[in-house]
Amino acid sequence: MAATLGTVTSILQLVDTALTARDYIQDFRHAPEERRTLLSEMEHLRPLLKELHDRIQSNQPSGQSSSYSSSIPQQMEKPLSDFQKTMEGFQQSLKPAGTLKDFSRRMKWPLWGKKESKEYLGKFEQFKSLLNGWLLLDIWDSGQQQRSDHQDILKSVEDAADEQRQAHDRMLSLAILFKSVAY
Repeated sequence: MAATLGTVTSILQLVDTALTARDYIQDFRHAPEERRTLLSEMEHLRPLLKELHDRIQSNQPSGQSSSYSSSIPQQMEKPLSDFQKTMEGFQQSLKPAGTLKDFSRRMKWPLWGKKESKEYLGKFEQFKSLLNGWLLLDIWDSGQQQRSDHQDILKSVEDAADEQRQAHDRMLSLAILFKSVAY
């Protein structure tokens, strides 16, 4: 669980770094459509990753073993690790090659060709689909757990009501018995 949380945190940092770099690109308006789509897709990934991060973190009390009922985080480790490598490669392509002039030239978007942009876009879209699926399954798991908890509570209330009825019936029987003994 901690490894999954660390991977998600790392991916979030990589996405934030790439989006920050995008904010500094002066010629972003002139970027080819594929590259704008690529960064837009990354922007859409960020809230999903943040939600996943928050869910994993909120279900992992510090100093205790995880109370997370879902097996989803364990199933996500490999795809998350793969996506982390993709993001690290993407971030490497944004790093300056040497001088500020080289960096400036790279930030004017001769970063990749159309093929590389589509490749990254495909990976981002695939991961976003996986992430949406995981979050939906997590919601479903939570709903099932709440349903089970609700049924357990109802059963407890019914059992308590039965015990109270039985106690009431015993009290009535005793009252009738005492009444008949008293006369």
